[in-house]
Amino acid sequence: METEGDRGRGFGEDLYMEETSISVDFTSFMAAVVFFFIGLLLTGSPKVQVRLRIPLVFLFISAMGFLYSTIIYANASGELARLRKHEFDDQIIMGNIISEYLGVYCLVFAIPLAILGYSPDRVLALVIVLLDSAGFWFYHHMGYSILERYVGRPQMHYIVGLFVGLYLTSFFGFYFGRIWAYYGLSSVLLVLVFAVTFFSVRKGRER
Repeated sequence: METEGDRGRGFGEDLYMEETSISVDFTSFMAAVVFFFIGLLLTGSPKVQVRLRIPLVFLFISAMGFLYSTIIYANASGELARLRKHEFDDQIIMGNIISEYLGVYCLVFAIPLAILGYSPDRVLALVIVLLDSAGFWFYHHMGYSILERYVGRPQMHYIVGLFVGLYLTSFFGFYFGRIWAYYGLSSVLLVLVFAVTFFSVRKGRER
């Protein structure tokens, strides 16, 4: 005879499986979208592709982040089916980290640079970079981000401020033709993304 506890466990497992399914659908869709945009950018002339070198690097990292987080989420469902709740939690946490930092962050940082490098409309690139930066800040400020689960709110604002500062200065380095400054600042930005990813992975469980 099924007890109330059994029904509760079954309901909880159904919720976990639904969460996993939604995560797989989202990250697989985003991986397809990013690979599609990469394909479009790679059809440009060799000169344009050289100008798009940095945003293409960010886009490839974003696509791989979404791709591997999809695999991790899919594997997590197998752990849940085998009633390995601890392993399931670990894999969901890892998927969240990779999809957010490598997937979302790198996509956000790539979009205005790709527009600036590909489109002749420089005003459009300026509008997009300002909207992009404001959206990035607002997302974190409202408390929706994965980052806030690993650092305190004051520290989170410092880190986000550093991200936005590096992002904007690298963009304007590209905008004004300071190519080596643009390459250097973009490299530092990418190192910061990997550093935050590594820190969150090492810390493990979310707060």
